[in-house]
Amino acid sequence: MSDDRSTFKHAAVYSAAAMLSRIIGFLLLPLYAHELQAIGYGIIALIDTAMNFMLSLLGQGIRGGLVRFYHEEPDPEAKKRVVVTGSLLVGAASVVMSGLTMLLSKPLSSLLFGEPTYWAVVCLGAGAFIFSITAETASTLLIIQRRSFQFSMVSLLQLTAGLLFNVLFIIVLRMGIIGFFLASIITAAMAFLAYGWLLVRSCGWGFDREVARKIIAFQTPLVPGALASFASRQVERVLVRAIQAIESVGVLEMGYKFPVLLTLLIQQPFMRSWDTRRVEIAEEPDGPQRIGRMFTYGLFLMLAAGLVMAVCIRDLLMILTPPEFWEAHRIAKIEIVTVILQSCMYHLIFGIFYHKKTGQWAKVRGVTSAVKVGMSVLFISLWGLYGAAYSACATMIITMIWGGRIGMGLYRLDIEKAKVTAMVVTAVVLYVLLDRADMASWAALDAARDVWLPGLANALQSTFLGTWKDGKAVTMLLERKDLIVDMAARGLLASSFVLLLPAVHDPTRRKAVGKLRRPTAAA
Repeated sequence: MSDDRSTFKHAAVYSAAAMLSRIIGFLLLPLYAHELQAIGYGIIALIDTAMNFMLSLLGQGIRGGLVRFYHEEPDPEAKKRVVVTGSLLVGAASVVMSGLTMLLSKPLSSLLFGEPTYWAVVCLGAGAFIFSITAETASTLLIIQRRSFQFSMVSLLQLTAGLLFNVLFIIVLRMGIIGFFLASIITAAMAFLAYGWLLVRSCGWGFDREVARKIIAFQTPLVPGALASFASRQVERVLVRAIQAIESVGVLEMGYKFPVLLTLLIQQPFMRSWDTRRVEIAEEPDGPQRIGRMFTYGLFLMLAAGLVMAVCIRDLLMILTPPEFWEAHRIAKIEIVTVILQSCMYHLIFGIFYHKKTGQWAKVRGVTSAVKVGMSVLFISLWGLYGAAYSACATMIITMIWGGRIGMGLYRLDIEKAKVTAMVVTAVVLYVLLDRADMASWAALDAARDVWLPGLANALQSTFLGTWKDGKAVTMLLERKDLIVDMAARGLLASSFVLLLPAVHDPTRRKAVGKLRRPTAAA
């Protein structure tokens, strides 16, 4: 199977699992909102921030390093010891960090929540961190061996168990926030057991001190940069709170909420599938061309999805949220650009990690994080809430250019400049046209507004949605029909970007040309 088909096949499997995860999370929102209330959401957010800080102490995980060292080893038995050794190292480090967190749980509870009574929540969160980060590291073997189906099956089983345990603990047993974190630690432990069993079954037990030394040398330089990046991202929230108002932080978070889906549903699955393969082929004569071609395909996917989101986000927020959140669409559009630039960066810095120059990457992350703090202060002072998004985007541009120059100097990709330029220009032109288009004046959409959606609403009256919360969903459909039609039309027109695929993907172009020639030949 070609690189193209194999990469997209595995990426589709990973993406499907991630998409189902987001759907389940969306369905659980009413449950959490009703049972946990605002204070519960606040506790979850603060614990999540604390766990992200602990993740930064590990250099944001070591999956990329394990992939590199695995393919570097010529001996099959030594390859097995790479992932086992990495998993044991991460497990030991997480036990130490989480153990200290548990010992200091009461002071940390007072620091985070203003009172020590939530110490049990801190302990449960720290315990879940041990299982989840170790399970994630152990799952690297499945990613390296491109066993996407098994990886996704474990993820789906974890999701199903999480859903059941959340219903049991939060709804049935009324355990509140404790129930949420109890469900989290149980499902994380299940993933740990599943991935751990698959790892031991394939590789056995084999700790390699030399491999451990290499992993530590690779990972240690990444820690300062990861901490600096984490701190710089948190600073912008503090600055918005200080310069603006606490409500502005909520608007900022709403603006960041949707663009991250591009990372979760497209970038991460794509790179999860492609990362190990590009290391395998890097030394082949046509390696730079093949890796450069995948950069084109990855950017095409991100631009296609990002364009649809950018033209729809304003209507989507007006449909789903109260008026105070509507201005978040401007932040979301800036963040979409930032996320797309970030996806480009991960391709361009390949040489840094391939040649294990993590110290240089740490320097880039550290300096740009410091620059971001300064830009955040300046931009938020000048442009208020939007300054936070502008500073993040500007920092990503600097990071991509600087890191890309280093990465391309170490391993030069053969970038398809003409195709990349055509894609970017097409996406920008489509965005400008659709963002400024007045859909309300389009008579072609009148049937959808006046006939189709009212007809759908009448049909839904006889379903459970017609009686759920006194028909609130059906009423909302009718009240916001103009916005729904507007969003659907913009999204559909933005999807025309995919018509560029034959110009970008050579196999698709050859198939299209072949089909066009057949009728001519028959005639």
